Amino acid sequence: MARIRTAVMVACVTLLCTSAGAAQVKANQLNERYSQGLHAYYAGQWEAAHDAFSEVIKAGFQNPCCHYFRGMVSYQQGDKQSAQQDFHAGAAREANAIRQKFPISKALERVQGGARVMIERARLQARLTVLQKRLAREKQRYEDLVRNEAKVVRKAAPGPGACLLYTSPSPRDGLLYRM
Repeated sequence: MARIRTAVMVACVTLLCTSAGAAQVKANQLNERYSQGLHAYYAGQWEAAHDAFSEVIKAGFQNPCCHYFRGMVSYQQGDKQSAQQDFHAGAAREANAIRQKFPISKALERVQGGARVMIERARLQARLTVLQKRLAREKQRYEDLVRNEAKVVRKAAPGPGACLLYTSPSPRDGLLYRM
């Protein structure tokens, strides 16, 4: 019985390690492809850069810079509408990232001009949208607390000067027994 338990535990640990290792390999591959896209972008190879960024976005890479750089490729190629969509997608991803902080400003410091202005407007709008949603949730929570306050608050106990009257039963109540 002990051998079976040991074998099952070894199989579970091996499975967990293998799946964690596979996830790390995939993340490394996506990072490498993202880097290739950056090199292509800065070399002016728009098609290669667009393909690389599209590939990592489709694979679920979480870094919002992928959207920003793909949008800048579209901007360089004259497709301002597609660039605007990518800028907004990246900004939304950045603003909604709760536990991850990305060095966006550092990554975009070489980007100037109209594309950078569009990116910054999208980032500002996304942060404003997230803030408005948070404030609406907080307002709703506060209103719920106020509405439910009467159910939660206990009735006040009588003050120290108040006393409760106790009357003993009288023979007329029929509560006393005669012996």
